[in-house]
Amino acid sequence: KKPIIIAGQGCNDAAEELKHLAETLQIPVCTTLHALGCFDERHPLALNMVGMHGHPTPNFLVQEADLIINIGSRFDDRITGNIGNYIP
Repeated sequence: KKPIIIAGQGCNDAAEELKHLAETLQIPVCTTLHALGCFDERHPLALNMVGMHGHPTPNFLVQEADLIINIGSRFDDRITGNIGNYIP
């Protein structure tokens, strides 16, 4: 009901495929610091950058997601913060 895509650096060479996936499934996309630019931030499904240096909106939405599709990224401390409180 509340899916989200986290796009990491591994998506930098697959921007069109990422866009196709997001649009086909109508899933919002947030990017990591190293993936900025792989998904157009002006796109209606764009949520901006996730993580400790990111925007609050995708961080809150990731916490509320019931499905996280993580493509080309890892769950390091810059994304998760305190791992014990991440996606309870």
